[in-house]
Amino acid sequence: MTIGEKLRNAREENGITLTEVENETKIRRKYIVALENEDFDVLPGKVYVKGFLRNYARFLGVDGDALIVEYEELFPGPAVEPIMEKLTPTNFEKPAKSRRGLLAVVAVLFVGFMIYWWGSAAMLRDDIAGEDQEQNMPAGEDNRGVGSEQDPATGEQNPVVPGIDPAQRGVNVVLQVTDKDCWMQVVVDDSSAFEGLVGPGITKEFRGDNSIWLKLGDAGAVRVSVNGNDYGFLGELGSVVTRTFEIGEDGGNAIGG
Repeated sequence: MTIGEKLRNAREENGITLTEVENETKIRRKYIVALENEDFDVLPGKVYVKGFLRNYARFLGVDGDALIVEYEELFPGPAVEPIMEKLTPTNFEKPAKSRRGLLAVVAVLFVGFMIYWWGSAAMLRDDIAGEDQEQNMPAGEDNRGVGSEQDPATGEQNPVVPGIDPAQRGVNVVLQVTDKDCWMQVVVDDSSAFEGLVGPGITKEFRGDNSIWLKLGDAGAVRVSVNGNDYGFLGELGSVVTRTFEIGEDGGNAIGG
């Protein structure tokens, strides 16, 4: 009696249908039929054939090991020894060496990246510090001679007509970042003046002839003053606020809107 006949007879004697076998063993119906018909080429490979034979035989109460021995006699597989001979210690050492080489390359790249990042960060800090120093320089030299005008023809000093203090003309906005980073965007007289992230303790100052529009990514982290007037914080921590400061109708103090 062949392997397939033993399986089919055992199933039929127990009154079990193919559907029941499929549900209980989780073996697909077409593979069960292939086992009973000994159409082993339908199955994915010999490993699956042996596994299905063992599970199907166990379900039917048949000696699965005996069926596998019979199957191996009918379909002998290649010897295992030649494969084992190829697994020499040299072959196992190569992956380890490759891994060590890869780790070394990764380490070098990481160190190089850290050096580059640190250098870029230092340059950025120097640039920001330089900008702040330039913006905070006193404008004394620019204001020399204010209060009188010289007639180029006579060389005489002509008094300036009393009016608005030139220092108060236009809009002067000072943004002082307190203890958290804050992204901000500033437009001066309809021209983009700044957009980026500003760190804690840094003060940015902007001057405009007519208006300054600003957007703060964290209004609770920036103290705002306009033309010497302290506006405090324009919003709560984490809130996004936009505000426009324009020169007054008389050309004097700026007003916010």
